[in-house]
Amino acid sequence: MFDRRLAQKIANGDRAAGERWALREYPGIYRMLTALSGEREVGADLTQQAFMHAWGALAEFRGGSSLRTWLRRIAYHEYTHWLRDRKADLPLADAASVPDLRHAADLDTIAVGQALCALPEELRTPFLCFYMQGMPLREIAALTEAPLGTVKGRLFTARARLREMLAPPPAAGERALAPEQPQEG
Repeated sequence: MFDRRLAQKIANGDRAAGERWALREYPGIYRMLTALSGEREVGADLTQQAFMHAWGALAEFRGGSSLRTWLRRIAYHEYTHWLRDRKADLPLADAASVPDLRHAADLDTIAVGQALCALPEELRTPFLCFYMQGMPLREIAALTEAPLGTVKGRLFTARARLREMLAPPPAAGERALAPEQPQEG
């Protein structure tokens, strides 16, 4: 009820309410879009686009979700549009030029970043939203327009794939063991 009244106030021209809402929500939307895109400048641009789109659509807000969830959904759609446009512009040959940075100084940060980038979008988005943004599962389901069980499954799969990608390689001469197999010793 409060969110619907706030949206109506802003839509009717209450600049102070609009500024308070934007100041409250901007950091979270920016963090989400920066985490998803992997680039600060893109995150800032997408955040501005999301707020412009949301501001123009506030009169249409019906309160079916919280105003925050509604705004996050708009921001996520801005991201997916950007991603679709970006993928159309990137040649496949660019992927082969990504260096192996496992031995760099910030190994953990670089390796985790690369592993996250290697996840398919459908796994990366729920993972980033849940672990980096602290979004509740139901909100991620609303954001991605996926059933709650699907979001849970994607988080499970994302964790498993990241664990696999970030596992240290077996030492020379050792063979990799499945996690269920005890080492003989």
